[in-house]
Amino acid sequence: MSAAPRLAVPVWQDFGAALFRAAGVDEANARRITEGFLEADLLGFHTHGFALLPLNLRWIREGMTRVSGEPAVLSGRGAVLNADAAYLAGPLAMGWACEQGVQRAREHGVAVLTLRKCQHIGALAPYLLRIAEAGFAAFAMVATPEESLVTVEGAREPLFSTNPFGFSFPTAGDPLLLDMSLAVTAAGKVRVAEAEGRRLDGEWLLDESGHPTDDPAALARGMLLPVGGADHGHKGSGLLVWSEMFAACLGGWGRLDRTGDDDANSVYLAVHDPDAFGGEDLVRRQASRVVELYEGLAPRGEGEAPRVPGQRALALRRDALAVGLALPRRVSAALKRLAAEWGVAVPQEIAALV
Repeated sequence: MSAAPRLAVPVWQDFGAALFRAAGVDEANARRITEGFLEADLLGFHTHGFALLPLNLRWIREGMTRVSGEPAVLSGRGAVLNADAAYLAGPLAMGWACEQGVQRAREHGVAVLTLRKCQHIGALAPYLLRIAEAGFAAFAMVATPEESLVTVEGAREPLFSTNPFGFSFPTAGDPLLLDMSLAVTAAGKVRVAEAEGRRLDGEWLLDESGHPTDDPAALARGMLLPVGGADHGHKGSGLLVWSEMFAACLGGWGRLDRTGDDDANSVYLAVHDPDAFGGEDLVRRQASRVVELYEGLAPRGEGEAPRVPGQRALALRRDALAVGLALPRRVSAALKRLAAEWGVAVPQEIAALV
């Protein structure tokens, strides 16, 4: 199949905002929500970008997502904050958390936030990049307390969500940026493989009988393996427990609670001001030296040279901003169907996509 055509990023931005306005979201928040998902696409996280618009618009229509206001602060002191988003749209909740994190880190040197009941936030990378571009270092993790997709070492039943983890760190050049599932792969990638009729690249699932498989259809009745897979899954199991404790349990909203929304997230976010630690200039130079050493490593065999975390995503983003963004054809087709459903005019450029 030929590559999908590229369209200017503002075309996608305006179209996404029009869809959210049709759902009753005001102009400012329609653009903020759109930006959160569009930034995921710009960084190459297509399973967590505009592909999520149909689901998010349905949640708004069904009253499952709040599209105005801010999270309510429940507790905290100094650099620490615990808040309830009360099902605020994920990009709005995370935008607020980033602002609070940077503001408190600037004042205290570090800020730690827990945020409960965010409607699904999408990818972590866009928010962590926003913090790094402000000159701060951050890491975050997410749990979905009512979702069970991932098993642990020695078990044949799922327990956790994929519990994504990510970090960003400023350097003298591009920031470091990581956004990864603590399962051996993301559930969205499994579902895409199933839709495209192809096998996974490895036996990353257990079927309902507990046998490893590369058949993506097995996820419906089976489970994902943790990072480390069938051989070293004890490591991923430990990381899943770690993220669940800090993202869900520390903020006080986790698996004791049943609300019926199995996509709502609990978030842990820590933001650091380099100037309060080693000093901004020295911290950036130290980080840049690590990048230099990383990039200078000899490649293994004839394979690709070592790639610094975030390098590919940021290159994709620069390229899309310069010459246009191409969404997967299945996503652009779904968006056109969505526009018809919500009575939104499809821009000529998008209508022309095959």
